[in-house]
Amino acid sequence: KPVAKAMKYFGEVLDKLPVEELSERQRDAVIMLTDDVDKWGVGSIANILSKQAGIECSFTVSDDPVPDSKLYIVPSIAGWSVMHQRALWGMRDKVRDQGATMFITYNGSQLGEVEEILGLTSYGILKKGMNHTAEFPFGNMTYWVNAEAKLGSVGAEVLARNEEGNIVFSKHKYGKGLVYFLNMPLEANLINKACVFDDSDYYKFYKIVGEEAIKDKVLVSNNTQVY
Repeated sequence: KPVAKAMKYFGEVLDKLPVEELSERQRDAVIMLTDDVDKWGVGSIANILSKQAGIECSFTVSDDPVPDSKLYIVPSIAGWSVMHQRALWGMRDKVRDQGATMFITYNGSQLGEVEEILGLTSYGILKKGMNHTAEFPFGNMTYWVNAEAKLGSVGAEVLARNEEGNIVFSKHKYGKGLVYFLNMPLEANLINKACVFDDSDYYKFYKIVGEEAIKDKVLVSNNTQVY
């Protein structure tokens, strides 16, 4: 059978390599799944978007110790408990002291240490459910929010505002590292949509935030058909 032949051929190729065994797979990022998210849905979407952007990920949850990583992706945070404080502090410290990058996408949760970590100030949360449009670094996009934070900058670089002038995408230099904030539930929005990864720009957010994490990789594929 073709599959069996391909597997046999791959085994023969491995046997001819000048090493006894392949090195452990290298991971570029950690996806931190917080308490009040659909872990399977949000996690799988985050993983696909990461792969489309050339980023290899592992997973953790917020009550586990924070592993070392160049990039922390915290997708579609929601609810009031959000994550254990040691998880937030753990990622914060690795950004500030070790030069990691953190990327948070937002789905109406309580925000802590906003000014210090995000370089933003919050004027409250609007829960209204509506579409917005914004001009992002890669082009215009219409997106849905169940809730959004009304934000102002206190040091963050504003990368995009919506048609109402509210901050949607920001970047903040924090210590040695960077913190990106996306004021929409990117991953949660895509869970029940069909064909969302075909010829779409969603992964380009991950491409932007993952730039530092993958800049030293020898090989990165630009083929987004990874699923």
